[in-house]
Parts: sequence; structure tokens; C-alpha cells
Amino acid sequence: MVSRSARTAFSLVELLVVVAIIAILAGLSVTGFNSILRSSRLDQAGRAVLDEINLARQVASARNENVELRFIRRPRDDGSGSNVYWQVQSGVLSVTGTTTNFSPLRPAASLPAGTAMETNATLSPLLAWGQEKTQTNPNYKFVALTVRPTGEVEPVNTPPVNALPQWCITIVPERQMGQPLAQIADFVTIQIDPLTSRPRSYRP
Repeated sequence: MVSRSARTAFSLVELLVVVAIIAILAGLSVTGFNSILRSSRLDQAGRAVLDEINLARQVASARNENVELRFIRRPRDDGSGSNVYWQVQSGVLSVTGTTTNFSPLRPAASLPAGTAMETNATLSPLLAWGQEKTQTNPNYKFVALTVRPTGEVEPVNTPPVNALPQWCITIVPERQMGQPLAQIADFVTIQIDPLTSRPRSYRP
């Protein structure tokens, strides 16, 4: 006669099946969570760039003066050694003698960790065609646009407006930088109207 405890016990095979199912579900959950996290970070990065462009537009119009919009490349503050375009900042230029001073409107907006602005000519013509400038800090480099009170945008030290194929910058997961667009599953493209400086964002 089989005892009650023997009838209710699990066999080793049954336990292994349960463990395998749990492991598969956990793996799927982690993959899904990571995908959601990457998408959320790209959303935040896109909003940061959009907000800074809109700030430059508003200040240029309200003060009736030019505002410089900078896309900044420098090492990240987290000590990872990553040296990519991950900040954007707008400010007003003033000239004192032979010195040009940049007065930021606010601290630089930073893209979330794991995201960066791509630099190849197909995805980010504004960065690829722009002439990178450096200040006293050799690690601080940037490509700049001038936003005029009329709303028009002019690249600083770059080809004329009509020479740029597209007025856009694409933000991608940093680990996918340099890859063809077809291999990048998720990204944000920010397009700027050169006549009004109005930005728009696109997601796949």
C-alpha cells in the first residue's frame, strides 16, 4: 500500500521541469524589462534634446538675440571612459575685447546612461558635417548651431544651410553606435526645421 506522503511527493523529473519553466519565464521577463528600460531611456534622451532646442528658440525670440545651441562630446561623469556626444546646452555669446564668452542658460542637459548621439553622416548629418570646436578644456568638444530671433538656424563654422542633406540628429543605444540603421531596433531622430528651428522627433 502506497503511503499518502509517497503519493503527494514530486519526482526529480517533475522538479527539473518546473525549474526549467521558471528559468525560461525569468529569462523572458529580464529580456522584456531590458527592452522597456532601453526604450524609456531613449524617450528621456529625445525629450532632453527637444527641450533644449525649444529653450533656445524661446530665449532667442524673447530676448531678440542669437542663442548658441551646443551638442557636446566629452567623457561621461560615471568614469566609464566613454567619450561620446551625450550632452546638449544652449547659451548666449558675448564678446569682451578679443574674448568670446558663452553664458549658459542652464546646466547642460545630459542623455541617460547607455544612450548617445550618433555621429555618422547618414543618421546625424548635423554632427557629421559640423566642425567640432574645443574650448580651454581639451576634453570638452562640441558642434554648435546659432538660433536667431527670427527662428532661423545657422550651423557654426559648417557648410551653408542648403548644403546639409538633412537637419537631424539620431540618438541610439550607445552599444549600437556605428552600426547600420537596419541593425538598430530602437532609436530617436530629432529633426530641426532650419527656417523656424522647430524640432520634431521620430521613433521607429
